[in-house]
Amino acid sequence: MQRTVKQTVGVVVLVVACWAGAAGGASYLDPDMVGAFVDLTQKNKLVGDFANTLFELLQVDSNYICITQRLRSLDNYNSDDDLVARKYVATAKARGNTVRAYKPAVNQLIAKKFRSLATSTPMPNARIVANEDRALIEFDKSGRVVSFMARVVEVARTGIGTAMRQYNSIYLGPQNARALENILDNRILADNFLREL
Repeated sequence: MQRTVKQTVGVVVLVVACWAGAAGGASYLDPDMVGAFVDLTQKNKLVGDFANTLFELLQVDSNYICITQRLRSLDNYNSDDDLVARKYVATAKARGNTVRAYKPAVNQLIAKKFRSLATSTPMPNARIVANEDRALIEFDKSGRVVSFMARVVEVARTGIGTAMRQYNSIYLGPQNARALENILDNRILADNFLREL
């Protein structure tokens, strides 16, 4: 495991890079989704609109992607216009699948039941907010889960104010899909369904 700490305009951003496979040796269960965010030839490099200072790649392996984004305030954050969510939805639709949005209760359940770097590398004096954003779940034509995305925000008081970062966790592959299907029954999905994107 490699750890790096960066100081950026008074806000400490902890970047953790844990690569599941050695360079050139990693194989991805979902190269389409991973490739939408990460340069598949350089495992620690984000691509496109994500290759800027607002986003950091925390982890990518065969069945998980975690990208953080610094937020200025939760007041002006609009999850309907979130760049990570838009790319996730576009990638799913490009391969003929559908994405459904679910209420924050599902997002909170996913954040609690699945690994999240937000809980393993917290900033000092931080609190984790998982009940403010919606969960996104990709389904194939037969109605089976293909992938899903949950987001949590870490809020920490610093000497100069409040630091916030959002953790965008995308879970891939049949093992994660089956695990999600085992914890979310049809009633939970029906009660928390918002809309198809």
